[in-house]
Formats: sequence, structure tokens, C-alpha cells
Amino acid sequence: MKLQLLLFLLSVPVYFCQDLTLEFLKKDLRVQHKLLQASSMKVDSLKSKARAEGRLPNPWVQFGLFPKEIETKNGSTKSKLSLSQVLPPKSQLSLKRKIAFGWVQIEELKREKTYQELLLEIENTFFEYNFLYQKEEVLRENLKLIQSWVKLWETHYAHHNFQYQRLIQLQVDVRELEDDLRSVQELMPVLFSELMTLAWLDQETISKPSFQGQISQQIIPLDLENNIDLLIYESQKRKMSSQIGFAKSLLKPKFKVASEWTMIDSDTQGNQQGDDAWMISLAMELVLDKKKVQHQIKARKLSYRSIDAKKEYLLEKLKTIWKKKSYQLNNSRTQYQLIQEDLLPRTREALDSIQANYITQNKGIDFFSLLGHLRKLLKLSLDMKMHYKDYFQAKAQLKRLSGSNGEN
Repeated sequence: MKLQLLLFLLSVPVYFCQDLTLEFLKKDLRVQHKLLQASSMKVDSLKSKARAEGRLPNPWVQFGLFPKEIETKNGSTKSKLSLSQVLPPKSQLSLKRKIAFGWVQIEELKREKTYQELLLEIENTFFEYNFLYQKEEVLRENLKLIQSWVKLWETHYAHHNFQYQRLIQLQVDVRELEDDLRSVQELMPVLFSELMTLAWLDQETISKPSFQGQISQQIIPLDLENNIDLLIYESQKRKMSSQIGFAKSLLKPKFKVASEWTMIDSDTQGNQQGDDAWMISLAMELVLDKKKVQHQIKARKLSYRSIDAKKEYLLEKLKTIWKKKSYQLNNSRTQYQLIQEDLLPRTREALDSIQANYITQNKGIDFFSLLGHLRKLLKLSLDMKMHYKDYFQAKAQLKRLSGSNGEN
């Protein structure tokens, strides 16, 4: 019994022990997300439809009875049986199949685009969620620091009412920090719920995000060769090229082969019975209205040119987006490193100096300097976390533009 219970517990997913990482959120996304499942079913449907294309149409079998018997030299004719088969041009059949599989390829690319967009949304939301956790930590640290100065100020100026307004300024900063903290704590479960929906997971426990990505000097080059949107346009052009070829094939005639057998009732003895019962015919469809076909060809050629123009526009647009996101990536990295390596240490050093002067040298406190450095410390700490988030969001977008699904 204990062994069965242990096996049951091992078979149940233990989400509350799972770290909330990007790897966990992306795991099995392709197979479990309903949107991707629907897209896969549409691909399978188009594949089945495409396999039916490019085949000869079904033959026709006809059977008829004459209202009155028709006399022939071999007897009276009572009924007629015929078999016919339409024979379209061979190129037309192969082009129809090619067009059908062109739709399959386009839908597969659209499914991949949906997958990439989901990944990008998951990454962006995850970095926002991770930023909120880091922001909460910064707010708590700064709140604790300001509260310590409030207590120190209250003690030092307990009997000096003329300093009371400065104490109020510190207390106002405390209230603002407390409200910011409340806002962050209320927003975190909302973002967590959005993240679970994007990843199509059923986890109710709020988990702390785990992300240890390092900001680096890596330069991501412009590479749109595998951009999914450009690949979709290329696939549409190939399909349209096949449709142009199919329209041209309509100028070629269709043939129809028929075999006819007439049933004859004859009392004649010997080999003469049924001499005139079989007939084989070959029919050809004449394309008289060529203008109609030419208009179809022209329409498809214009559609091809339209796709080509859209692709050229998208290419230039993507280059502009690439420049913008590259700037965001580089600017975020520069700002993050500046704050981390220079501005933040100097601000903390200044605060330590103010406290040391007050405690060891009894020089009093420069209130405005204290207040300015406390506020600057908070702003720099939050800005650094924000630049960290912006860096990885820009990096995720650049990878999306290049058609990469790799980790950050």
C-alpha cells in the first residue's frame, strides 16, 4: 500500500516545487497549447486535401434504356452502357497538387509564426514578472533605509519643532514607497496569471522567477534569412507562381475518352451477333474564349507582383525595427553597466559618508543632501532593474526577427 501511494505521488506533477524559469514555461508548449494544436489540425487537414489533388477525375459510367426498341441488322437494341474518362493536361494535374502543398507549407509557416509569437510574449511577460519581484526587493530595501533615517531624525530633533517639516518630507517618501510596494504586490498575481495562460499551464501557486541571464557585450548581427514573415511571403510567391502556371494550362485542351457498348437482343446464330455493339470515342475540349483565361493569368501575375511589393516593404520595415531594438539593447546595456559600476556605488558611498559624519564627527545632517541621495538611490536601483528587463526584452525581439527560438 505504501509503495502504491509513493508511485502515485511520483506520477503527479509537483508544480509547487518547480522553479519558474523560461525553460519550464516553454517546455512542451508546441504540443500542449490549444492554439498550436488547432493550427496543427489545420495543417493535417490541408495535407489530406493536398494528397487528393493531382489525380485523374473519376470516370463516368452511364446506363440507359431506350423508350422503344431500335432494330438493327443484328437484332433489337434495348439498352446502352458507356464508360468515359476525362484526361486533363498532365501539367495541370501536377500544378494542382503543387498549389495544394503550397497551402500546406504556408500554414506550417503560420503555425511556426504563432509559436514564435507565443515564445516572445512569454519572454516579455516573464521579464516583466521578474522585474516586479526585483522591484519589490528594491522597494523593501529602500523603505527600510528611509525608515531608519526617519527614526534617527525623530530622535535627533525630538525637542526641535522647527525641523518638523523636514521629518514630514521623509514620512511622505515612506508613504509613497509603501504605496508603490502595494501596487507591485497586487500586480504580481495578475502577471503570473497572464504568464500561465500564455504558457498554457495550470499552476495556481505564485512562484518566484528564477533567471540568471548575464548582460554581455555580444553584438547580434542583422540576419533576416530565417525571418518567419519573409519566409511566408516567399512561400506565397511560390504558390502564386504555380497558380500562374495552372492558369496558363487552361489554354491547353482537355481530352475525353469514352467506350460505349450497346446491348442487342438477336436470334441470329453464329459470330455476327454484336458486331456493331462497341464504340470507342475521343473528344477534345476547345478553348474558344481565350480572353477569359488571359484575364485569369493577368490577375495572378498582379497578385504575384503585389506579394513581391509587400515583401520589399516588410524587409525595409524589419530593418528599421532591427535598428530600433539594437539601440534599445545597446542603450540598456550601457545604462545598466553605468549605474551598476559607477552611479549606484557612488550614491551609497555618499549616504555612508553622511551617516559617518553624523555619528563620528557630530557635524549634523545636511537634510537636503540626505533626502536627495535617498531618492537618487531608489531611482538608480529601479532604473538598473528596468534596464536589465529592457535588455533581455530587446534581445528576445532581435532573436524573433531572425527566426531564432534559442534561449537568451
